[in-house]
Amino acid sequence: MKRDDLSGLGGGGNKVRKLQYTCAQALAAGATTVITSGAPQSNHARLTAAAAARLGLRSVLVLQGEEPEVPAGNVVLDLLADATLVWTGPATAEQARREVERQAEKVRQDGGIPHVIPNGGSNADFHAAS
Repeated sequence: MKRDDLSGLGGGGNKVRKLQYTCAQALAAGATTVITSGAPQSNHARLTAAAAARLGLRSVLVLQGEEPEVPAGNVVLDLLADATLVWTGPATAEQARREVERQAEKVRQDGGIPHVIPNGGSNADFHAAS
């Protein structure tokens, strides 16, 4: 039996298999930065930051909610992976998506190449490949 919860990479979890595909896409596209979104304690965001760090990429995590006074849980792990955290406050999914787009544009303006990984890592390419 495969135990994703016992695997490596930033504490493991069920999102690692998706990241194999999405990070390969980022590298193939020549990305310098991966950007994704989620809740403050998002396992997907945490693992994206860990994968990016392992691959030598920057990561930007757009987190819906307020920045905590004291980081805890996955937020600490995000910071240990050197992720840039962008807090949206009380935002809708659409507002968070627009913030992801703003962050991608900021990466471009700074001379980088962004690769956006949808919230939770879901995309048509992964579903077709799985």
